[in-house]
Amino acid sequence: MRTSEILIVAVAMTACADAKGDFLSFPVCVAQGEQGTPAVSGNVVVWPDHRNAVWEVYGKAVPVGSEVPIAVGSRNRGHPDISGDTVVWSERVGDHLFIYGQGFSGGSAFPICTNDSYYGWASSPAISGNTVVWTDERNGGAIKRTIYGKDLTTDTEFVVCANNARQENPSISGNVVVWQEYRTNGDTDIGGKNIATGDLLVVCTNNSAQFNPGISGNVVVWEDYRNGESNIDIYGKDLSTGQELLVCTGSGIQQRPAISGNIVVWEDHRGPYAGVYGKDLSTGVEFPICTGPASHRSPAISGNTVVWVDDRNGYWDIYGATIPEPASIALVALGGLGVLIRRRRRPR
Repeated sequence: MRTSEILIVAVAMTACADAKGDFLSFPVCVAQGEQGTPAVSGNVVVWPDHRNAVWEVYGKAVPVGSEVPIAVGSRNRGHPDISGDTVVWSERVGDHLFIYGQGFSGGSAFPICTNDSYYGWASSPAISGNTVVWTDERNGGAIKRTIYGKDLTTDTEFVVCANNARQENPSISGNVVVWQEYRTNGDTDIGGKNIATGDLLVVCTNNSAQFNPGISGNVVVWEDYRNGESNIDIYGKDLSTGQELLVCTGSGIQQRPAISGNIVVWEDHRGPYAGVYGKDLSTGVEFPICTGPASHRSPAISGNTVVWVDDRNGYWDIYGATIPEPASIALVALGGLGVLIRRRRRPR
């Protein structure tokens, strides 16, 4: 004789700061002082932190890990990024800005770029696997910014792009690096390079400005001004097909996108508060992540973990959320509480 067991799984709809339809958020860091734009790899989050007299770098395995001081002391540090166990950041040393790295799980800090020439200024590091890339001013200051990189396994530094334009703000996934550049038409475009083959990539040269690219696999996303400065949108491109993607052209301003796999997240100003939204590129479903009565900005994503800076407590903290499976996302997008029922039979 057999019986049936009904398992009911409720999709979490607890509001982010009391906004209907948002995902349940959790605090990453609510320490005194200010916390800056986070980065995430797997379930490990890193961020710049001003709880003390200078900016430092802290990290945490979410949602329940303990905070880890990664780079602390008398120097100002910023722009951390993480891939696997390796954390990288920029660090002010005298009149220069250098790049350093360290393992999240421990070990000593190690230099990545310490060029101390007259224009020695290395900023905005990004890392994927064992490759770090950054914006570098060694060739003539801010107007001659270029993209450099380093293979941590061989300790070999290399030039990613150093033409007559100005390149900055790189992002990397595997062997592909993308950046914003001032070259083609007087506006800012998105360029790229496959560092394994040496092939340069034309990502977007639309006759408007494009900023803040992010990449995961073959898909690049960026903020795009083609519809006006009061209606900045999120566009993308599949490098494997050459197809341009319209990610979000909602009302108001959408900016600072990030991508992991099929999920794109961004800062969204369609409502009275800056919120965090997302979209599953595989299904086309857009969904709110955190839109409550506070500012939620500069999201980062890895897998199904999203983190952002948040001022719900009156100062900038780090909060996060877990994105559910695609079927559950669709239910969230409809604005209701999804109840998934699975029937399982077993012997008595």
